[in-house]
Amino acid sequence: EFFKDDPGSAERMLQTIRDRPDLKGGAYIPMNLFIFCYTFKANQYSLPDTITECYQGHVSELCSRECEKDRRDVYIDPTLSELPKDLQDLLRRLGELAFKGLTAKPSNYIFDEQAIRKVFPEIKEKPEDSLFKGLLQLHIGKPGGLRPTFSGNFSHATLQEFFSALHLSQLSEKDQVIFWKDHISNPSFAVVLRFYAGLTKLSCKNFIPSCFVMPPATPTTAAPPNVAGATLQLPAKSNRWNPRLLFLL
Repeated sequence: EFFKDDPGSAERMLQTIRDRPDLKGGAYIPMNLFIFCYTFKANQYSLPDTITECYQGHVSELCSRECEKDRRDVYIDPTLSELPKDLQDLLRRLGELAFKGLTAKPSNYIFDEQAIRKVFPEIKEKPEDSLFKGLLQLHIGKPGGLRPTFSGNFSHATLQEFFSALHLSQLSEKDQVIFWKDHISNPSFAVVLRFYAGLTKLSCKNFIPSCFVMPPATPTTAAPPNVAGATLQLPAKSNRWNPRLLFLL
């Protein structure tokens, strides 16, 4: 669909993904593949350095498209670092909604009217799709039916994981460390961790010392370990998921 008129570009993109182990492992996810295709074509037939940047660009593009529909002439930074206040607030609240869903027991991927109103209390009646800039898909129920008046979900669980990571990155450093000390070994948050690392560059100074135990240096090690590519080991007391090598960024 993206490259039907240019098969050569499709092969170039596939080869790019084959050469990028950080992207190749996620290409089986339809949402990821859609974003890779769109980003590759929009980015002059190249892909950003990280999957996090691909998702940032995707969110930026959706917001830009909706602003154009509203005839708003605004610049949406592809890294989401500079946004109008209303869009900052929207992404913050979508992150809160996504995070609440993932940390619920069991995890929640479809949000009923009550859950959405808790995060967006200003909604008076049925919300319009434009309120969420295409980032949350709405489903409107029939009046008097058994279903809620409306419900919503992210287009894919991976997008919900991205917004959960965005929410975590905006918490205080103390709360970030507390969360990851409890969840670093939980495979359910492996993708969230990857997005979190890409968004923060692990800038939280207490993240590595508190959540990981680095392997001891050996006499043959000439240079200090590179944190971004080092083998990150969990404390010995954990017998759950043990990531021997994390391509975090």
